[in-house]
Amino acid sequence: MLRGGLALSLALLLGHAWVYVWLADDAFISFRYAQNLAVGQGLVFNPGERVEGYTNFLWVVLLAATSLLGVAPELAAAPLSLLATVGLWALVAWWAASSVRPQDSILWILAPCLLLAATRSVAVWSTGGLETRFFELLILAGLVLLASRLTDPDPRRSLVLPALAFALATLTRPDGVLIAGACAVVSVTILLWRRLLGMQVVRGAAVYVGIVGAHLLFRRLYYGDWVPNTWHAKVGGQDWSDYGLMYVEAFALEYTALLWIPGLIAGGVAHIRAGTAVVPGLILATVVPHAAYYTAIGGDHFEYRPFDLYFPLVFVLIGDGLRSLGQTLAGGILSGGYLTLLLVGTTAIPLQSRLDFPDEYHTGFPGGCGHDRDEYVAAVTFPLRTVPGVESMVKRYQDDVWALSKRFVALRQEEHASFLGTVEWEGKLLGDAVNRGVLRRDTYVAIDSVGAIPYYSGLRVLDRNGLTDRAVARSAPRRQLMAHAKSARRGDARRRGVELWATGPVHLVFRRGDRKLRRRLRRCREKERACAVAELDDSHLLVAELLQGFGETQARYPNLQFVHVADRLGLRRLGVRW
Repeated sequence: MLRGGLALSLALLLGHAWVYVWLADDAFISFRYAQNLAVGQGLVFNPGERVEGYTNFLWVVLLAATSLLGVAPELAAAPLSLLATVGLWALVAWWAASSVRPQDSILWILAPCLLLAATRSVAVWSTGGLETRFFELLILAGLVLLASRLTDPDPRRSLVLPALAFALATLTRPDGVLIAGACAVVSVTILLWRRLLGMQVVRGAAVYVGIVGAHLLFRRLYYGDWVPNTWHAKVGGQDWSDYGLMYVEAFALEYTALLWIPGLIAGGVAHIRAGTAVVPGLILATVVPHAAYYTAIGGDHFEYRPFDLYFPLVFVLIGDGLRSLGQTLAGGILSGGYLTLLLVGTTAIPLQSRLDFPDEYHTGFPGGCGHDRDEYVAAVTFPLRTVPGVESMVKRYQDDVWALSKRFVALRQEEHASFLGTVEWEGKLLGDAVNRGVLRRDTYVAIDSVGAIPYYSGLRVLDRNGLTDRAVARSAPRRQLMAHAKSARRGDARRRGVELWATGPVHLVFRRGDRKLRRRLRRCREKERACAVAELDDSHLLVAELLQGFGETQARYPNLQFVHVADRLGLRRLGVRW
C-alpha cells in the first residue's frame, strides 16, 4: 500500500509538472554561455568579452557537457530539471521514512509527498531551464546527509559528503554559501555540546572551502571580479526591502503559510521528544538567513523561485508532526482533516491565479499592464467566502501582487512562458538572416532582452540592462524595475561600436502589418531618432536606430536597403502605412 501511494504521489507530481512545462527567456543566457563553452569560445556571452553574466556556474557546465554530447542546452535543461525533481521527491520520501518509529503508521510518509505533488511552485520549477531544482536537490541532499550524521552517536562519521553537497550547491547558486554557513554554525554548536568536535569538522570544512575557494579564484582570474556581474546589475547595494517584505507576504498568503504553523510546531515537538532536535534546527538554519537575504534584496524577478526550496523542508517537518499526532484513532482523524485543509490551502489561490491569467502576453501582468487588481484571483473568495478572513486575505494578496508586478518582481510563470513565444521566433529569424548573408556575423546590436534572441541569432549583443555587460551593470540605476533598473546610454553604445539599437525594449524585427510596428515608427519620428527600416524577408522588417550613421551602416550591409522613418514614400514601398 505504501509503495502504491508513493508511486501515485510521484505520478501526481510529474503530471502537475507537465502542466507547466516551459522555458524562461532568462535561461537562454545560461544556454549561450554553455554553448560558447562547448564550442571552445570560453565561458563568455560575447566571444572575447569576459563577463560573468550568470549565477549558476555548475548548471552552465552541466549544460555545456550535454552540448558536447550532441544535446543542445534548450533540449537538455527541462529533462535534467525533471530528473532533479524525481531526486528531490525521493529524498523527501526517504527523509520522512527515516524518522518512522515502530509504533508509527508508515502511511504518514505519504503526507509530505502528496503536499509536494500538489504545490504549484514545485511543479513550476520542475522545468523552466534554470538551475532552481538542481540547486534545491543539492541543498536537500546536504541537509539529509548532515542530519543523519549529527543524529548518529558515532563521532567518527565523516562530514565530507554533506560538505561536498553544500559546495556543489554553492557553485550552482551563490546563495548556497548562506545556507552552508548557517548549517556549519549549527553543526559545530551541536558537536561542541556533545563533545564530539574533532577532525571530521576540519575535513568537511576543507572540502567545502577547497571547492568553493577554487571557484572563487577562477572567477577572480578569469573575469577579474569577486562576485558575479549580475550582482552589480540586479542588486548593487540598492535597498529593496519594502518589496522584499511584500514578496514574503504574497508568498505566505498564496500558499496559506499560517496553516503550516500547527504542523511545524507538532513536528518540532516530535523531534525534540525523539532527541533529534537537530532536524528542525537545520531547517531553521536553512530558511532564516536565506529568506532574510532575499527580503533585503527585494525578492526575485520570478514568482517565489528562491522560496521554492522551503516547501520540501516544511512538508517533511509537517509530516513528522502529523505522524506523531496520528497514533490514535482520534488523532488520525484530526491529522487527516488537517492534511486535507493544507492541500486545499496550498492549491486554492495558485489554481485561481492560473485560471485568471490571460492567454496572450502582457508585460508585468497584472500590475505592469494596468490590470484591475480587484479582479485577479477574486473568484477564490466565492467558494470560501464563509470562512472568516478569506476575503481580506485575498484582498491583501491582490494588492501585493499588483504592486510587485508593477516593479517586475514575482512575475508569474505564465508571463515568462508567453514572453518566450514573442522572442524565440525573432532570434531564429535573425540567425537565418546571418546564414543568408543579409546580416553580418559580427553585427553588433543593443537590446534589453538577452535570452532567446542572442542565443538563436548568434549576434554580438550589448545587454542594455547590464546582466551580461560590465560597464552597464556598474552604472547608476535609472528606474526601479527588478533586473531592469540599469540602462545603457546611446553615446556609450555608439563609442563601443553598436550598430543597431532596438527602438523599444525588446524587438528589432516586426511582422508586416503589425500594429506595434506603426506605433514604434510613430514614436521614432516624434523623438527624431536616427531610425530606419529595412526589409529582412518577404514577411518581416528590421527596425532600429543606426548608431553609426545611415551611410556607414548602409555600406556595411549592402543586402539591406534602409529607409529612414521620415521617408514616407520609401516606407510605402516597403508596405508600411501610417
